[in-house]
Amino acid sequence: MKKIIIPLFILSNIMFAQENAPLLEDEVIIHLINYNNTLVTATATRILNQGAKWYPSWLPNPYTLIEDEEFDVVTSNNISKIGEIVPRIIFDTEGDQNYDTKKTLAVSFYKLTFSNKSSYFYINTLSKDIDDVHITFDYGNDKLYWGDCTTCTNEMSNTDILYTFDTYITEGIENYWQNGLFVVPKLGQDTVLVPHIIWGPIPNFQADGYKIYWSLNTQGGPPGNFSLLAILGANTYEYTHEGLAANGNWKAYYKVKAYNSTSESGFTNTAEIGVGGFFKDKGYAYTDNNNKFTLLSNFPNPFNPVTNIKFHLPASSFADRQAGIPKTNHVTLKVFDLLGREVAILINEPKQVGEYEIEFNASKYGLTSGVYLYQLRCYDFLQTKKFILMK
Repeated sequence: MKKIIIPLFILSNIMFAQENAPLLEDEVIIHLINYNNTLVTATATRILNQGAKWYPSWLPNPYTLIEDEEFDVVTSNNISKIGEIVPRIIFDTEGDQNYDTKKTLAVSFYKLTFSNKSSYFYINTLSKDIDDVHITFDYGNDKLYWGDCTTCTNEMSNTDILYTFDTYITEGIENYWQNGLFVVPKLGQDTVLVPHIIWGPIPNFQADGYKIYWSLNTQGGPPGNFSLLAILGANTYEYTHEGLAANGNWKAYYKVKAYNSTSESGFTNTAEIGVGGFFKDKGYAYTDNNNKFTLLSNFPNPFNPVTNIKFHLPASSFADRQAGIPKTNHVTLKVFDLLGREVAILINEPKQVGEYEIEFNASKYGLTSGVYLYQLRCYDFLQTKKFILMK
């Protein structure tokens, strides 16, 4: 019987190839540093009691709703197929190459945590456009960083959202609009956790924008009447409810509808989150921007030829806002040149309480390069800001 002798350099090349084999496509890849050859386990837990989940593209019945508990909790670690500890953790997002189907995420929204560590982030897979995405986890120091890095500087915060796609594609996802709204706690402007609402573009409807409605129950019960909270542009699919502390015994409920110049869509599903009340009530040092007029700086600035202008209209009182009672305000938003001549009227109509985002396209008004003024007026409130058209 002949003995087969494999030269050591060939054997080492085989092992090296297994360790450094190309990563599969369309995955969440968590690169590990300072882990000292330790077994590291990550768990992706779907956000429950809101939104839904759908089968990934390469599994049977792609983009159809999943009714049972499948994919609710997905666990992965840094053990390779040949049983070695490697410097990465992988979650599949399509199910196409399934080296382990138990590590596949559904089309949904997840919170990812690590065993015995405090760092976490959210994963949004709510699109048919899926790409490889990379995160680095400094295991020894319990810190997360964007991208694949060894000397890392772009640190993530807990509650940051990792999008597994460049473009929202929601057409063809079964009953997407009735199931695609989520709300999670997120660090707000004052480093306090506040509700953050996430959705995607409505399929089969030409949206000019989205309206967010909300209801607050201070007893933690079901929602009452909904009132308008904010109006956003057609390409905005998330909203942070500043001034309302997340995590508490109250319940806040949210739902969204799309609109255009002739019609409105139906509502999304209703998403809920526990809240602890308004910052003012909770004793935080906070200027309650939800109860005052606010005209924000446009973005981008300078611009050519399109920029967006945001402003906020308040409820008539803090008590009214707690009760969800809207106030209608007659609003004008106009653009002037530096000689004070009116060159554009963007708004001249009643508006309810809420946040608005208006697109200004200078090409529609034949404007030349230069400095212009935009002015918001509502009863006795008047505020003017500058912006620069640079062709």
